[in-house]
Amino acid sequence: MSNINMLAALGGGTQYKSTQRGTMTFAGASLTADITVSAVDLSKANLVYLGCAPSVDSVVGMAYIYFLNSTTVRAARVSGSIATVVSFEIVERI
Repeated sequence: MSNINMLAALGGGTQYKSTQRGTMTFAGASLTADITVSAVDLSKANLVYLGCAPSVDSVVGMAYIYFLNSTTVRAARVSGSIATVVSFEIVERI
């Protein structure tokens, strides 16, 4: 699905102010990773988890993401011992 089609599926005729994409890396056994993003209005922004690599076979190693505040996205995991890259996208509506 192209990005344009995906955005249309999210909101039909909704207009978007910005789209940001990025990755963050857990270094070794760290349990959280933060990345700074351009400020968004949290009441109008959707944070989308795009996956992680290397893929993991256990729920324990999987990461989840959330807004820490309007300029920081945090990824967290229960445990892990290898570097893992998490991909995300932020779509902000007007």
